[in-house]
Amino acid sequence: MIRYNEIKALPQEEQNAKLLRYFNDWSTRFTLAERVCNAMNQAILHLDVLPGEKISEEKLASVFGISRTPVREGLRRLQDLGLVTLIPNRGAEVVVFSDQEIQKIGLIRIPMDMVAAQQAMYYAGIADFDELERLCDACDKAVQDADLFGRVQWDSAFHLKIVELSRNELLLKYQNENYLRLQYMGITQFTKDQDSLQMVSLHREIVAAMRLHDEKRVCQAIYNHSAPFHHIENIEPHWFKACLLYTSPSPR
Repeated sequence: MIRYNEIKALPQEEQNAKLLRYFNDWSTRFTLAERVCNAMNQAILHLDVLPGEKISEEKLASVFGISRTPVREGLRRLQDLGLVTLIPNRGAEVVVFSDQEIQKIGLIRIPMDMVAAQQAMYYAGIADFDELERLCDACDKAVQDADLFGRVQWDSAFHLKIVELSRNELLLKYQNENYLRLQYMGITQFTKDQDSLQMVSLHREIVAAMRLHDEKRVCQAIYNHSAPFHHIENIEPHWFKACLLYTSPSPR
């Protein structure tokens, strides 16, 4: 399923130009380390720097015109976000997620998505559900336009909006961090267009179930949406019943 190794690396000069543009896109009100982190995040998510590619501190310092200290700090932040692995005295390397790692993340992500949706359906109003539908539209359009980056970005926006509507700040913090890794996974996994269409179409099923306050239906829709991506189709849906063992908030 993973086919990012079919993508050719950018010529060095073109890659350097893109890295510098990403770096300069961030306002000087950010620290140099933050600008390095944000620039490399963009480069990784756009596959301008490929999975498994080594990142030289010295090279980045030269490209950005800064010292190696903020470059090193920026790479540490990327490691905390789960996008690179630091190599002592050598720089960093963009992570490559195995199928097993993708599965493990799914076993955390899916129950958290279920909990978020169950809580959100009681707090959200008609306008909130309509906003989720608009995010569905944006994701559908990205798939139809073969815009992989847009499809992954809008998919994350959809799920994080649900977490936001849950009014659970701790859950939002965890899922914000989790979904950055998920965006990267989505970018580096190329599936058939029909598979993408089928997956994003389930966004609307999730919203429909939330409008009806149907907990069982919303959990099933979330499972059907995410299980194939995380290679956990062979794990029966009843495995996720454990995530339902909490006290639901009272309806408004």
